[in-house]
Amino acid sequence: MSQPYPPGYGYAYPPGPAPAAPPRRSRWPACLAGMGCGCLGVVVALAAAGAAGYYAFETGALTMTDVALALGQGPAYVEVDNFRDEAIYVTFQQVEVPEGEDSVAYSGSLTLNAFDVGTYRAPAAGRYQVDFLIEDTGENLGVCTLTLRSGDQYQFVTLPDGIVVNNVKSPSDQGTDFDLETSTLCQ
Repeated sequence: MSQPYPPGYGYAYPPGPAPAAPPRRSRWPACLAGMGCGCLGVVVALAAAGAAGYYAFETGALTMTDVALALGQGPAYVEVDNFRDEAIYVTFQQVEVPEGEDSVAYSGSLTLNAFDVGTYRAPAAGRYQVDFLIEDTGENLGVCTLTLRSGDQYQFVTLPDGIVVNNVKSPSDQGTDFDLETSTLCQ
């Protein structure tokens, strides 16, 4: 077998100095730069959200009531439709008031002529007694003790022969729940 290289070609030179390793850098600057970018992103996102919120308030697209409802602290609404031939007087009285020095029992009233519609805005959640009276004579048409929560919407319709009650956001599938005298909403 012949050698592919002439003799003496296999001589090895002594190894030279090893190449210098690149200087070791600390990871802190890269980590800090990454955190700085992350923090900057958070600040930019918060600023954009704040600007969008400000714009929404200024244009009326977002109200304080919307914010309160989102936080579960908003008002409830009770609509009364008078389908009777005479005027009625409706009172709203909070019957369970939380204890504390700032506790206030909220109340209000509506006077509705024949075929009028009115709305009571309950500023705080709780139990309210709703009394329906004929305005001229004071005759009691019915009473409902209702639990109102943030964002609730109830509707009462006074008819010549009774009063209908409805939870607008969650209507009942039981016919007896629509009659004020038998409704589970008024207990």
